[in-house]
Amino acid sequence: MSDLHELVQALSQEVVLWDTYVATAALLVFDHIITFDQEVERIWKRKRNVASVLFVVNRIGALLFSTTMMWNTFGPAIATRSVDVMVILFSLF
Repeated sequence: MSDLHELVQALSQEVVLWDTYVATAALLVFDHIITFDQEVERIWKRKRNVASVLFVVNRIGALLFSTTMMWNTFGPAIATRSVDVMVILFSLF
């Protein structure tokens, strides 16, 4: 019974982690969409300065970080994780 409890706890932590990554990515994409017109007007149509460069680096960096986290979470490793979970589940019965 302890193994089943540990499995359920591990899976629930994994689900919370996945949900957090998805919510973060969704908020980031939503922010990019709703502020794109302001970004074009205030950043891209003006002269380059330190603030605009930092803004772009921050904006692209956040997008790259989120994309990397999503890829690491849902990418090729998802198949291996699914197989591991199935093996554990079948070993309990």
